[in-house]
Amino acid sequence: MTVRILRWTTGCVAAVSVALLTGGMAVAYVDRHLVPVSGWDFSSVFEEASFIAIPAVGFVLASRRPRNRIGWILIGSGLVLGLGFLCERYGQRGLVAAPASLPAARAAAWFVNWAWAIPVAGLEFTLLLFPTGRLRSRRWRPAAWFVAAVCALYAAAMVTRACRVWADRRFNRARYDADQTMAAFAAHLKDAVDLDTVCEDLARAVQAALEPAHVSVWTSRRE
Repeated sequence: MTVRILRWTTGCVAAVSVALLTGGMAVAYVDRHLVPVSGWDFSSVFEEASFIAIPAVGFVLASRRPRNRIGWILIGSGLVLGLGFLCERYGQRGLVAAPASLPAARAAAWFVNWAWAIPVAGLEFTLLLFPTGRLRSRRWRPAAWFVAAVCALYAAAMVTRACRVWADRRFNRARYDADQTMAAFAAHLKDAVDLDTVCEDLARAVQAALEPAHVSVWTSRRE
């Protein structure tokens, strides 16, 4: 493979990864008022934007030092991350924001449930092979095999769980909305400092998730 073809190939993969991440953020913006946890908030957007660095660094390493395996690991991890984030937003739109409006929304949601195991494995092998792209010595081979076995078992467990979760073709919209509402409250709770505000948000989340006839929050105040 010539240097020109190598750079063109790795550049295309990196560009697709960036496009997928950007597409996921675009869908999150469109559905920001339709999905309880759409991903359109500062922390989520910053997280996804920061992941653009992974395929970018992978492109630089793989195109200039093709024998360094770290570059190829980063390229693959960046592609899976981009596809995972886009599938997450795609599934939310096709199942929650606009049900039955998009094809294969369930397949996208199924993919998201286990795809994160791939970047996790990539990170672990990046640490093992850093910085030369090779193990430091033969004594590190058992550690590499151990990491590979753990990652394989973890991925298999995640795939099994995803298949079990999405085996029933019926989608419980109410249950999903309740889970997303409580997840949004938990995320907001990290930044809350006022007790009265927390109580109001908790009551609002319980009302939205469970729809009881009446909600009261009792607290004990110390003088």
